[in-house]
Amino acid sequence: MQPITGTGKLYDGEGKQVIGIISHQVWEKSEGDNIRGEWGGEFLIDRVIWPSGNYIIELENGQRGSCFIDIVQEVNGCPVNYRYTVKGSGNLSQPKE
Repeated sequence: MQPITGTGKLYDGEGKQVIGIISHQVWEKSEGDNIRGEWGGEFLIDRVIWPSGNYIIELENGQRGSCFIDIVQEVNGCPVNYRYTVKGSGNLSQPKE
């Protein structure tokens, strides 16, 4: 399974409002017999994501996937970039043409 690396966007849970630009590394497992597809990875963004909840990631190639981001601790200090790990279910959708 080859990771998909690039720049993309993070949207709110409805996919309408851009939260920010991300640098991502995402992998995807294909669906098979009795196996639901899944994907996951991590991304960097220049701000804190708040609150916990459903978000949509759009990859550089236009693929999109819904994910849940769980904020489990308070961020102390002022780091330049924030790293988030994501996991989604189902396959990433293909870009609309």
